[in-house]
Amino acid sequence: MHDITALLGDLEGIPYSTNLSQVRAKSRDMTLSFSPILKQDLQGKSAEVVVTPRSQAEVIRVVAACARHRIPLLPRGAGTGNFGQAIPLFGGVILDMTALKRVLWVKGRRVRAEAGAILESLDTAAKAAGGELRIHPSTLRTATVGGFVGGGHAGIGAVTYGILRDPGNILGLKVLSVEEEPQIHEIRGRQVNWVHHAYGTNGIILEVELPLAPAQEWLEVILCFEDFMDGARFAVALGQADGIAKKVISLCEWPVPSYFKPLAAYILAHRTTVLTLVAAENEEALRWLAEDHRGQITYCKAAGLGEFGPLYEYTWGHTGLYAIKAGIALSYALGLFPPHDLIGSIERVWRRFQSLGPLCLEMKRMDGRGVMAQGSPIFNFVSNEHMIQVIRDMEAEGVHVRNSHTYLIEESGFKTVDPEEQAFKQRMDPYNLLNPGKLSTASPKDSASKAGLELEVTGWKA
Repeated sequence: MHDITALLGDLEGIPYSTNLSQVRAKSRDMTLSFSPILKQDLQGKSAEVVVTPRSQAEVIRVVAACARHRIPLLPRGAGTGNFGQAIPLFGGVILDMTALKRVLWVKGRRVRAEAGAILESLDTAAKAAGGELRIHPSTLRTATVGGFVGGGHAGIGAVTYGILRDPGNILGLKVLSVEEEPQIHEIRGRQVNWVHHAYGTNGIILEVELPLAPAQEWLEVILCFEDFMDGARFAVALGQADGIAKKVISLCEWPVPSYFKPLAAYILAHRTTVLTLVAAENEEALRWLAEDHRGQITYCKAAGLGEFGPLYEYTWGHTGLYAIKAGIALSYALGLFPPHDLIGSIERVWRRFQSLGPLCLEMKRMDGRGVMAQGSPIFNFVSNEHMIQVIRDMEAEGVHVRNSHTYLIEESGFKTVDPEEQAFKQRMDPYNLLNPGKLSTASPKDSASKAGLELEVTGWKA
């Protein structure tokens, strides 16, 4: 496909692999488990070589060589994305950034690290200085900070601090252009969102600077509810209780809690479950809310004391992983349940889809608005047409649905690519070598005709 031999001749001393199995492994992310639609359309897509630079200087050498030889490249972290971010469409180079893993500094309520640093290492460094990450994915122990910023959205902490694109949640990025003489750009303020959730198409992230929250003692709590709507009302009430500090509120209808085998001792059969982390000083208030909503607390201990690992690893993306382990051919229509009609929209969707599959929701904030919910019924995939109908039915109940089954950034509903960002893309990637095909406004002429599920959705752009 490309002159990889000539490229490698320019990269003497930099580790690389052309081993077919290794290249294929690095050309995958979690998309193939979470979307049968994308699994079909991305089948067989692979890079031609994996290059693993060990320093920013080596990254610059690789990028310059790719620009000279006009070879596509895709910067990759741990590959925990769910939307095709790390799957190359046009071969070329996987730029494995995981060797650039230094936490550079913690200053006050800020932390800065290289793009390949595991998020847990940032959190550990922050805690040593009295802080902690505001927001992180359920894959804290495996995901890289560059991957989270480049392809992530929200996660643990979003119920308090909002989503990554909200002002103040990404402080600064050091980004490299793809040219014969690559240029380093330090971007801050609103410009960070030109690179956030752009799948590596708008520059190669070298460093990330994030804000920190004051470190707190957290309680991990499991609650069970006989009635789903009691659990839903509790989850919403907890999310709206500004006096209670919390990091996550995860609501799962039965039988999803039965998939969490390591939690079996604390799960009551045929009950809806809420998993949450609240500040230790708010335990009494939590118990008060639980009593008001007929909830039974089955586990309540300081975070880290459970024999089942971190409780957050049963929320957000990890919920789907446990469904897959239970044999569910996982599919979902990821909806945003609006704050002005939160309980109403949850109840309507729950009643409408009881025969389809159990409902799972995460509480979060976004765009400076009140508490809302993100989630979907979990169900076995039937067909593209069935998925479209589920999405249409959810939208009819007042839920904003994003297209989780496309690799096109603009079509997913997560962000709007405005003219300023398009101009930034042109400056950073004049030859369109960065993860080509994912940004439809800059796709190669021979771009694949299929891009997952093709439909118009209300999305989460507002």
